[in-house]
Amino acid sequence: RHPNLALEMYQRAIEASPAYVPAYLGAGNCCFILGRPKDGIHYYQAAVDLAPDHPMTWYNLGIGLVQMKRWVEADRVLTKGATLARGNPKMRAMFDQVLQRVRNRMDVPGPS
Repeated sequence: RHPNLALEMYQRAIEASPAYVPAYLGAGNCCFILGRPKDGIHYYQAAVDLAPDHPMTWYNLGIGLVQMKRWVEADRVLTKGATLARGNPKMRAMFDQVLQRVRNRMDVPGPS
């Protein structure tokens, strides 16, 4: 409802606790809502850097890249996240659904 205020709160949380991954994801979401996708990608990438084994960080980064129509990067990021999500069928299905759309846009076949 108030993305500017929310972004400010997430930034304060990041300053207070630089390793708190949810604050980076929230800040990234706010940036996209505010029409600042480059800043959003910055926050999502920071979340991936802090939690590279957590599939959701890769998912948010991948979705951000999709929204920016950066198909090749989105495919790479989402493929990595899908690999990490292999033990979670629901999360894996989320990745697979987005990957199918990305690959349709790219007109590139998926792995065989």
